[in-house]
Amino acid sequence: MIDFINRLIIHIPDYHFLTTRYYGFYANASKKTLDKVHALLGIKKNKDYSREKRTKALKNKLNKFRYSFNRFF
Repeated sequence: MIDFINRLIIHIPDYHFLTTRYYGFYANASKKTLDKVHALLGIKKNKDYSREKRTKALKNKLNKFRYSFNRFF
């Protein structure tokens, strides 16, 4: 059991260690490039990942949070 925990702890990054979550085509900065690649290959996207759509969804989540937070005060 201790051997398993030791192997598991190896994969936990150090405190303040920065990791790269998405890079290449999947980075936020290259969404326009990814859209062009999808268009050239004729691949239909399952989800709309445009910045406007993501910003609207984030604002919607924040508004719901503000409402639930303000109920208590």
